[in-house]
This record gives sequence, C-alpha cells and structure tokens, in this order.
Amino acid sequence: MIDGKWTCSTDEENWSSCFEEFDTKQEALDYAQEFAQNEGVEPGLTVYVGQVRKITTAHLAENAASAEVVVENIDEWLYENVGEEIPNQIECTPEQTEDLQRRLNATVEQWLNDNSIEAPCWKVENVQYVLVDEYSADLDDDDGDDKPEEPSPPTA
Repeated sequence: MIDGKWTCSTDEENWSSCFEEFDTKQEALDYAQEFAQNEGVEPGLTVYVGQVRKITTAHLAENAASAEVVVENIDEWLYENVGEEIPNQIECTPEQTEDLQRRLNATVEQWLNDNSIEAPCWKVENVQYVLVDEYSADLDDDDGDDKPEEPSPPTA
C-alpha cells in the first residue's frame, strides 16, 4: 500500500479485502459501491473508505516505552531490594518524566532505524462509512438491450 492513497473495505477492522488504491477519496467512494456489489454486500449495509498511512519508526517508538512504567519499575525494584521501611520511591517532576519519555522515544527510534526494523503493516485513517446503494444491475430489465425500459402508459 502507498502512503496517502485511499482504499475501501467491507470490514472496518480488516482492510485487506480490497487491494485497490485510489488517488482521491471520491474515487474510493465510487469504487466502494462496485466493490460491495462484487463482495455480495446487500444494499443498505455498510462499506468503509479510508486513507492508507505508513506506520513510521517514530510511531512505533512513541508507543514502545513509557517513562511512567520505567519509574514504576525502579520503584518496584527498590521496594523488593530495600524493603518497605526505607523510602523507596524516586521523585520525578513532570518535566523530568517528559525528558525521560523523549529520550526513550529517541533511543527506540534509533534502534529501529539502525536495525532496519519497520512495521510490517499500515494503518487506515480518515475512515468514512458508506451505505451501499441499490445496484443498477438489480434494476436492469434483463432483456439484454441495456436500454431503460419504457414506462407503461397509464390505464384508464
């Protein structure tokens, strides 16, 4: 998948059903109707369109380590190794915690880059659901001429 392209799916949680990519949201919306028909989605049900986004090493790093958890782990180690009778919590200001978080993020991102580790997937953002229309194929008169059927004259 290409970062920034648009795609569609019949399942909001699993975007691997449609392998098509589009330059614009409107192209994806238009295709979603056709895709839904091909997938057997009944009119009135939902298909989804969304924008493909690459998961960067920065995204991975931001969610890999928590400064709060590091501080908690230090406190636990102190408790287990020193005991409860001696003050065993380290005191961190919010600024120190933010500094630790920035350093953790930078370290993890650098490690990922140094080892050429990337996310093996992508995410979808800007998701919009679309109700499936009645299909024009279902409204066809099936006589093979693909011309609209003339309305019947009113009866008296």
